[in-house]
Amino acid sequence: MVTIVKFALAIAAALAGFNLQASTVIATFNNELTSESITRDVGDGAGPVVTTTGMFSFTRTGGTLVGSPTGTFDAFCTEPREFVTPGDTYTYDFSDLSAGATNIGGMGVAKATLIDELFGRYYPVIGAPIDAEHASALQIAIWEIVRENSGTLDVYHGNVVFSNPQDPDALNLAQSYVQSLDGTGPHLTNLYALTAIGVQDVIVQIPEPVEAFATGLALIAIALIARARRCQRPSR
Repeated sequence: MVTIVKFALAIAAALAGFNLQASTVIATFNNELTSESITRDVGDGAGPVVTTTGMFSFTRTGGTLVGSPTGTFDAFCTEPREFVTPGDTYTYDFSDLSAGATNIGGMGVAKATLIDELFGRYYPVIGAPIDAEHASALQIAIWEIVRENSGTLDVYHGNVVFSNPQDPDALNLAQSYVQSLDGTGPHLTNLYALTAIGVQDVIVQIPEPVEAFATGLALIAIALIARARRCQRPSR
């Protein structure tokens, strides 16, 4: 019994610190599954840039991270001023979502919480069927959240501005998304970042939150300890 308890505690402790470990994911960028163009200016001096918006596809080929993401997986970009190239392979660190957007030193907890709500409200399962318009709206909303510093989320105004959309409905939809984020919506807890200096960081989703698994094992360990103590008490 003591051995079982120690093993459960060790596993729970290891998983509880999972996000803090420097695990890596090596993945090849396949393509942008859903893609619409737009003009974007993130206020960094580069001026307006015509770019595409949508959901990415990667195929994992290695890395030290145990478990998901595996095989071919989907993701969204968090860095509007860095790039990935179809067919190229990248080594990413698996990080807390708040560490994403390494080109600005990480987005921080407040912006990561907004993204948790964005996906909780509008796309709770990354990789579920989605059309180009909605994928584009999500990507625009992510960039707006990550790079806007005016204090107001507005895709048409501020230091981050979008214009000349291929699909005007997508831009309008993105605006409705960011305006709805008031903290009251459902928040996902299983979004993480794949980060690499000089490479476009992306958001990925793990099927089950690692924290929940760790908590479950910890509760099992506590129950086993309690049971062991009861068994060791002398009978009266």
